[in-house]
Amino acid sequence: MNNRTGAVLVAAILFMYKSAFAGPSCQAGQLISQTFTNGSKWELCWEHKNQEGIVLKDMFFTTPGGLERKVLREASLAQIHVAYDDGSLRVFHITDYGLGGNNLQNLDVSQCQNGQRLTVGTTHALCRRLEDRGYIYKDYGTKKQGQLLDLYSQSNTDGYTWIVRWQFYDDGTIEPLVGATGALNRFGSNTDYGDETGTSGAIAVASAVNYFWRLDFDIAGNGANDIVEEFNITPTNNGSNKAVSISRLTTETGRKVDMQLKRSWRVRDGSITNSDGHPVSYHLEALHAGYNYSGRSDETWAQNDFYVTRNDSCERFVANNSTAGGCASGLTGYLNGENTDGTDVVIWYGLTYHHFPRDEDLPYIPTRWDGFQLLPRDWTATSPVAFAGPENWLPTNYRIN
Repeated sequence: MNNRTGAVLVAAILFMYKSAFAGPSCQAGQLISQTFTNGSKWELCWEHKNQEGIVLKDMFFTTPGGLERKVLREASLAQIHVAYDDGSLRVFHITDYGLGGNNLQNLDVSQCQNGQRLTVGTTHALCRRLEDRGYIYKDYGTKKQGQLLDLYSQSNTDGYTWIVRWQFYDDGTIEPLVGATGALNRFGSNTDYGDETGTSGAIAVASAVNYFWRLDFDIAGNGANDIVEEFNITPTNNGSNKAVSISRLTTETGRKVDMQLKRSWRVRDGSITNSDGHPVSYHLEALHAGYNYSGRSDETWAQNDFYVTRNDSCERFVANNSTAGGCASGLTGYLNGENTDGTDVVIWYGLTYHHFPRDEDLPYIPTRWDGFQLLPRDWTATSPVAFAGPENWLPTNYRIN
C-alpha cells in the first residue's frame, strides 16, 4: 500500500467513524463547542433544571488527530447535604431548595471576565471561559502548555453560595468541582461543636458538607455495554512492593474510598479498544478524600463513597428522591441486585468537606473547593496532545526491572 492509498483509507475510516458519532444533539442555544489551540475539541449540551441547576449532557471529546468518541450521556450534582455537628439541623440543599429556578444566580460581567454568559430566561446563568492550565508536560527542555474549558454557575440556598464548576481539559480530562462560600449562620454555646469566632464569644457551629455527583456514562456511544472495574494497590513483602489488582463490579453495589489501598475505579467499554488493543475507558481519581462522614443510622447512603447502579431515569438524587412511580427514596434503595456488567450504568460519587469555623471566616467564608477527576485511560495509544509518532514508542532510556 502506497502512502496515498493509506492516507485515503485513513480518511475514509475517520469519515465513517465521524458519521457514526456526529457529536451531541442539543436543543437550540444549548450546544457548547470548544476547539483548543492543539486541535482537540469538547462538544456538549447543557440545560437547566429547578433542582439540579445546570445539567450537562452528550459530552464528546475529539483528539487533535480527529478521533471523536462520546464520554458521558449526562452529568449533574445529585445532592448537597449539610449536617451540623451539634445535631441541630440537616439540610438537603438540592431537593429542599434547589440549585435552579430563583436560586440560580445572575452572573454579572465581572463574574465572567473574558468569558461568555449563557442565559436561562433573562438570567445569565452559566459562564463559559477558555483558560490556560499550565504545563501539559515538561521533560527538561521539552515542554508544552495546555488549555481548559471552564463552565460554572452559582446558586444561593439557606445562607450558602454554591459555585458549581465543570472543567474540560484539552487532553480529555474532566474535573467536576464545587466551591462553598457564604457567611456563618449558625451559632451555639458549646465548644464541643465548634469554635469561638470574633470578639462576641459566639460559638460558630461546625458542619459536614457532603457532595454527590451522578455520572451516566456512555463510553464511545456504546451505552449498553459498560463495564466497571475497581483498582486496589495492595502492599506486599512488608510494604516493599505494591501489587495492583483489578476486579469487575458486576452487580449494583457501593464501595468506600480506601487510602491505604489507593482505591480507584474506571468505566470501560466492553468491546471498543485503542490501536494497542487496550479497552478505552475513563478512570475516576478521588482527589479530596481526607474526610469521612459518619451519618445517622437512617443515612444509609453515607455508608459508601462510590456506587454503581443500572440506569433508571427516576433515580435522580442520592437521598430525598421522589418516590413517584415506585422509585426508591434514596441511593441504597436503588441497590436491588440488578446486573451491571455490560449494561448501561450510572456512577454515583461522593466526598465530604468538614467546615471547622475560624476567625478568618468573618465576615465571609473563603471559598472552599472540592472535587475529583475523570481521566481518559487508554483512550488513545499515546498522549493525544503530547506526541505524534509510532504508537509502540518508548523513551530511549526506559528500564524493565
